[in-house]
Amino acid sequence: MLKHSYQHHPAFERFLSACGRVSGQLQHTLLACLAPPTVRTKARFMHVHRLFSWAERLLKLSPAGGAKAGSI
Repeated sequence: MLKHSYQHHPAFERFLSACGRVSGQLQHTLLACLAPPTVRTKARFMHVHRLFSWAERLLKLSPAGGAKAGSI
């Protein structure tokens, strides 16, 4: 049902793309513990709740405007 509703939704595509970019940038850094959980492409919609839970926790940890320009 989720796949049928959101598979081609632009906001969902942007969210998944942003998760992939963040994961690539954070791996092998001190902030690797903040990287999004791995979600296989084949079972993406089965575990999408893990990505949403991760994003919600991360947003609570980092309020807007809290980081200095150029910081990790």
